[in-house]
Amino acid sequence: MTDYERTVDLSTINQLADRDDVNALMLKRCEMRVRLDLVHARMGLPTLLMTEMETDWDAILAVEEQQLHEEYGLDSYAASSQPEQDGTRDEQAVPLRYARAATGDTMRTSCFRILRDGSDAPMDEVDRPLADLMTAANAEAFRKWSQLFRKKFDVPTTKRRAKPADIRVWLLTRMTALRHYFAFLPYPEHEAKSWTLAELEVWLEHFKD
Repeated sequence: MTDYERTVDLSTINQLADRDDVNALMLKRCEMRVRLDLVHARMGLPTLLMTEMETDWDAILAVEEQQLHEEYGLDSYAASSQPEQDGTRDEQAVPLRYARAATGDTMRTSCFRILRDGSDAPMDEVDRPLADLMTAANAEAFRKWSQLFRKKFDVPTTKRRAKPADIRVWLLTRMTALRHYFAFLPYPEHEAKSWTLAELEVWLEHFKD
């Protein structure tokens, strides 16, 4: 290993770039699990936390049951089979954030580049699989949020393939629901970036007073 390979700050390296020099450096500096997560990140595949997770089999079975019903098109039954939040809680209570699809230093670094995407700083192609993964994770969280909290916030009925943009007008008239929704999303900044400037200005108007 050269002095450069031994001392270079890996956070300054675009680890998603599938190049020989990057791959050689990661092979020498990183453990196998880190390299596996890197491969998943490059392909836009989910990764799991390295820390040991507590398994809640009741919750897992409930989710599996819901997904089975969704596959059969029984959305109303699937939604009603989900546990309801305690009605005595404050409606503005922060919900448990929906699980993120990918974690780790590489994901965080890529997120910063994805959020900077614009005409003056276009997204690098190596970041696009993770950007698509973030979009898909937010879309899945939107469907779950709509089902779990439909009764709590009187969320409008949506089609199976509905997108968050379909209820933005409604959300902008329900600030409590809007705050709750963004607290639930795994990647709220990525969702906010997809909103138009006019929509963000309407949101801002509610907080001027």
